Amino acid sequence: MMAVLNEQGISLIDIDLKQVSGEIKRTGILAFAWSPSGNFIVSCEKFTQGQNNLNIWDARTGQLKSGFPWKDNTRDGPNSINFTNDERYMARVNGKKVIEVYEKADLTQPLYRIGHSAAVASSISEQPKAPVQKTEAQAPKGKEVGKELEESVSFDGIKFIQPLNSEQVFLVAWQNGEVLSESEDIGTVFVFDFKKSFERPKFRVVCPKAQSISIIPAPKTAHAMLIWSQNLNDSTGKSYYGEHSLQYVRLIGGMKQHFIAAFDNQIQ
Repeated sequence: MMAVLNEQGISLIDIDLKQVSGEIKRTGILAFAWSPSGNFIVSCEKFTQGQNNLNIWDARTGQLKSGFPWKDNTRDGPNSINFTNDERYMARVNGKKVIEVYEKADLTQPLYRIGHSAAVASSISEQPKAPVQKTEAQAPKGKEVGKELEESVSFDGIKFIQPLNSEQVFLVAWQNGEVLSESEDIGTVFVFDFKKSFERPKFRVVCPKAQSISIIPAPKTAHAMLIWSQNLNDSTGKSYYGEHSLQYVRLIGGMKQHFIAAFDNQIQ
């Protein structure tokens, strides 16, 4: 299946049959991305107050499954939605303070809301109306978890990691450093064990030089991850491109962590 963006929306093309098999009729779409198994398409438009501009579509039928407001860069919107490899679960960051985890069977109401109690309460009060109508008999879902997180914790990104031949699923979230200064450039990576508890992270990884953080799972097995953090500071006067740090962290078979010399502190 291939998707082509046009003025009317997104055309879904069956490559084998060489013909259009379906359409997502929505004007104004500027960016979109496929889910891992190709069952969903996530699209994003410019933000308009009171409307959901970050939408999830059934790739087979073109039906709208769920929608959310997205106020940041439009082209970053689709990548803010993260699925597990089997697409059973989906997660997104709501307002940087709360992570919402959804199940494939219902993408309109979260199973879990991870964050400090005050942040979760605020996110619920600001929750937009879901595009799929609910009956009055259906109680709103969304177990509040992660209450033990500090109120200052925010989330700049999330990623599901599913190790090969394991029932474990990890939800990795990260908080970038706040400002461009040596004393306050420390970021944090939070690792939640999806099969055990979201009440607290299984462990945290402190990341120096963390104006921005990237998570790279081990290819194929995903038994470990690389954490790349970097900033635009140059305390030494030697690096035009700033400073950076690379860490190796095991997810299966212990939580062993190593700092790895990244390019000898130079860009090559």
